[in-house]
Amino acid sequence: MTEIVELTPGQSVKVATKELVVRVKVRGYGRGRLTVEAVATGGLFASASKSGPDACDWTASQRAVGWRVVIEPQWWVHASDFCFVRFGFAAHARDPAAPDYLGVEFEPLTLEATQFSVAVAYESEESQMPADLREAYRAWHQAVTETEIVSSTLVLAGRRALGREKDQELTYGEVLFRPFHRLLDEVVKPRPGEVFVDLGSGTGRAVFVAALCWPALAACKGYEVSPPLHSDAARCHGELSGSVMAPVELHCADVLRRDDWAAADIVWIASVCLSDGTLRAIAARLVSLKPGARVVHMTEHFLRDDDAFERVAEDPILVEMSFGVTGVFVARRRGPSE
Repeated sequence: MTEIVELTPGQSVKVATKELVVRVKVRGYGRGRLTVEAVATGGLFASASKSGPDACDWTASQRAVGWRVVIEPQWWVHASDFCFVRFGFAAHARDPAAPDYLGVEFEPLTLEATQFSVAVAYESEESQMPADLREAYRAWHQAVTETEIVSSTLVLAGRRALGREKDQELTYGEVLFRPFHRLLDEVVKPRPGEVFVDLGSGTGRAVFVAALCWPALAACKGYEVSPPLHSDAARCHGELSGSVMAPVELHCADVLRRDDWAAADIVWIASVCLSDGTLRAIAARLVSLKPGARVVHMTEHFLRDDDAFERVAEDPILVEMSFGVTGVFVARRRGPSE
């Protein structure tokens, strides 16, 4: 027997059942976290659907080659009013105690005949935000919701427009609001009057986080070589026109053909897919930054010129991105006497 229950943010429920479908009531933007505590001898499995309970009927008993869980008990993006999540227990799990179910593969499974007790709770990420940031959080997510749906199409269109369909440097990935805000707030520490620049700004998400959360910045600028991604960033900027934010400038340009970003105080580079040649060329430009400027990047051996830069933190700072958790480094431009 399958039991269906409905949750709203902040609610929790505990049931004893063989299989459970949770109807999670969510808002049309943002992220949420579903927490699950269950006690049984088998391994927990889960599947998710943004349409209806029948759409997540991909149960373990219907699989001949094992089960791959498709939802994680961490923050996950939703863009609909409801999401259905199916939970159950399966025998012969490879790692029944695995805390992170995303990507955990189970052995060929059969559902346990016995019931299990499970406690499920849902909380929205917005509810965990500081009160003074919630309006910015809502505005940001409402602006980027459409991009969530068409991002892969935009990337492909951009590669075709540039004649670089197989160029890995045009791999698309974006920041998430709360993790990126925390990185800037706790490590980079933007100050009033400073200029934030994103080299390879995609659909503008990092630019908009900085502009919304630090409206006293002098400017937040994005440089993106892909015309479709730049156009979508401009659309998002229009969606945010009624928000309190720092001045935003979006440029459809190759960062190596522009030098007006060298006056930045904070430079963000999602550098994980850039070639060594491109990184060297950018590094040569970054040397001209003013003393005290901070460069935030993802490549360990980037900016290793100790005469020009010093690491704010030697170890990588783990930050969740749209493609997963990655290590981020922060370097500060030294002054003449340092």
